[in-house]
Amino acid sequence: DVKPQNILLDERERVYLADFGIAKMLEGGSQLTATGMISGTPQYMAPEQAVTNKVDARADIYALGVVAYELLTGRVPFAADTPVAVLMKHAQEQVPLPAAHEVREPMMRAVLKALAKKPDDRWSTALAFAEGLEAARAVFENYRQAGESQHASAALALVVSTVGAQALPDLLAVGVS
Repeated sequence: DVKPQNILLDERERVYLADFGIAKMLEGGSQLTATGMISGTPQYMAPEQAVTNKVDARADIYALGVVAYELLTGRVPFAADTPVAVLMKHAQEQVPLPAAHEVREPMMRAVLKALAKKPDDRWSTALAFAEGLEAARAVFENYRQAGESQHASAALALVVSTVGAQALPDLLAVGVS
């Protein structure tokens, strides 16, 4: 389950992804939910998790995109009164674009690619997402030097360090969220 509550920092600001209990149980073949049930946090679940059982590591790229969106805007892209309504928004609605003064276009472009509705349109790996964020951060640094706020830069740095952590691409290869 890729979500902010499961992203941990140690005293040296190394990033760890926690809560792999579901992944380990799935590897062991244990059934965790009844037929037709889903497992995860709806605010961070990919559209395909709402409409199909065919889920791979790209669902985790989507979840990282939601985390990045939340870090940069202070809110998740989709909220609703019920978990099912949140999932349907992920599946059917376009990601709300923040105001230009809130998040600069190069950063939003990288995040939006992670939040693509179709898995084939997303970053293919966590490393590719990290590289896209790094490129966006480089552009942002040019803006920041011209007087931009440091809030979004700090949030983006955390996301970049999360998706850029050496172990993360291997951990996401498990293909569950």
